[in-house]
Amino acid sequence: MRIEEVTERTVGVRIEEVAERTVATEKARGATAFGAGDYELAVAAFGAALSLEAERRAAALGEGDYEAAAATVEHQLQNNLAAALAALGRHEEALAAADRALAAGGPSFFKAHYRRANALLALSRPAEAAEACAAGLAAPGGADNEQLVALRRQALVAVEAAAKVEASATVEAAARAAGSAAEAAARARPPSGEEAAAEAARLAEARAAAKAKASAWAVAEEERRRAAQREAGAGREEAERRRRTALDEELRRHGLRSHPPLVTHP
Repeated sequence: MRIEEVTERTVGVRIEEVAERTVATEKARGATAFGAGDYELAVAAFGAALSLEAERRAAALGEGDYEAAAATVEHQLQNNLAAALAALGRHEEALAAADRALAAGGPSFFKAHYRRANALLALSRPAEAAEACAAGLAAPGGADNEQLVALRRQALVAVEAAAKVEASATVEAAARAAGSAAEAAARARPPSGEEAAAEAARLAEARAAAKAKASAWAVAEEERRRAAQREAGAGREEAERRRRTALDEELRRHGLRSHPPLVTHP
């Protein structure tokens, strides 16, 4: 959807050269900025135009000129503001501006329905966006609007995708819940006779294995102890034998009789 065109009174006039800011000049300045991709400036210009429009209407009402007060372009300005805000990614603000455009122009303003649907879709609210598109298509002039038709198709695709994701998540959650319930039930119910017997057999086998392991360890430990004792005894006997041999050699050198041979025990 294009920004509302400037009025005939400002066509061909360089906005920079306009000395007095009016609703028309600010609206034209916003449209020019939007077309140039300067969306920040467009937002500022449309905001200024809205302020000037509110002042104009208040003055008209004060003067009793109700016809002039009723002839407002607020709905167009709010719609243009919504477009500029959406271009900046400020979709919450764009939605609010589109709602104000509908409030000012009524439900027959199909362009505001488009802006509203566009903001809702960007905010991941596809079902509401599809409804807004439907309202725009039902408004005068909206039925043949290609952008509304395309946006509604996009919103419906997003609705279907979201429904599939939600359904998948629901199925997974149900499966997890069922599995947890089954496990809890299995833990809660008493074991059958066969299960109890099998569990008792497993426990008995584990106890027997532990006892056998402890016994084997005790036997090995006793064997190590005896080997250490034998090694210590053999060492003592060897030391005693060497001592007696040395003593006998000393006695023989002096012509003395040696001691009886060392008797070792088996």
